[in-house]
Amino acid sequence: MYEHPPAGEILRGFKITVNDSDQGANAKFKLRLVGPSRVLRVVPQTVLNEAQVTIIVEDASGIDYEKGPTLSFKLLAVEIDTPERFSATADILINLLDTNDNVPIFTSEYYIARVPENSPGGSSVVAVTVSPLLIKICFSQTK
Repeated sequence: MYEHPPAGEILRGFKITVNDSDQGANAKFKLRLVGPSRVLRVVPQTVLNEAQVTIIVEDASGIDYEKGPTLSFKLLAVEIDTPERFSATADILINLLDTNDNVPIFTSEYYIARVPENSPGGSSVVAVTVSPLLIKICFSQTK
């Protein structure tokens, strides 16, 4: 998925089904995501027997490629009304795609260079670093 998706966006590409083969209250369980807090949420949160699971973006500020190219979660299912509280987990790994969301940044506010007056045209004057690029500034001699 691309970084910075809108809140409420449904994650596509997942086909998650969860089930408990027991009957009645023994088949009732809660679902939740364990991982970066409030980034994603799971729907439904309470299941009886079986359900298709949808994962929805809740807070996109945590979905940033520059903070890390992947997000890792565990989908946890825990029985509600049983003394055993049986549980199961599934790993969810999301690969983020980078978007063009950062501006170039100079490493300094200004640069000073001295150029001999008899320098040939095309001579390198100063190397200016713009993260992540390197720009060379040259001059041409005119008469």
